Amino acid sequence: MKRTCLISLVALLALSIAACGGAAEANDPAPAPQGTAESSPAPPPQTAPPATESPTPETCDAAIYVADASRWQRAGTNPKAYAMSADPSRTYCEKPGAHVRSLDGASTDKFGTFMDSISAEPYRKKRIRLSGIVEVKDVTGWSGLWMRIDGANNEVLAFDNMNERRIVGTLEPKEHAVVLDVPNEADVIAFGVLLAGSGEVWTKQVVIEVVGADVPTTGS
Repeated sequence: MKRTCLISLVALLALSIAACGGAAEANDPAPAPQGTAESSPAPPPQTAPPATESPTPETCDAAIYVADASRWQRAGTNPKAYAMSADPSRTYCEKPGAHVRSLDGASTDKFGTFMDSISAEPYRKKRIRLSGIVEVKDVTGWSGLWMRIDGANNEVLAFDNMNERRIVGTLEPKEHAVVLDVPNEADVIAFGVLLAGSGEVWTKQVVIEVVGADVPTTGS
């Protein structure tokens, strides 16, 4: 059942990316609207630069959900073109960060995503923020954090993949965020980091927390 739900989430994610990005071009990639999920382990990272300390203090508040990349799964429209793994050198609150690296076969019109999902029940009728420290190297397509809120029948209730705030090129670690409202009928919150095209991306301190109405939403 979990695998079936994950495949549905990835297919919907790909459709949403394609709809937001338009036609795929070499300098404006929009991953194609199909996808599969895999659970096989990815090759270990080979050339990761040293991790940079988080710009914010480490506060392991029980009210904040800290993502654990060691339990994330490989997915996307072309997951075999990317190595995806937990990165213990970027640990936050004893939870490792994530590393996604392109392999042969990566192209800007398809993507790989390293992702997880949690129950939406504790967050219903609340506004939540997914945030994380993201670092990229030689990204020719684009990268970003993403989050989607789904109903019991896998219908999309809210979604943002940073398509309008794409992370490209080579950049030092910086905090990025996605903010969405969770409807009362929400069932699942899916989230992760995606990479389209070649390059590498690292995440650290990926957390989900409830925020106030003064924090604007970033997606639909």
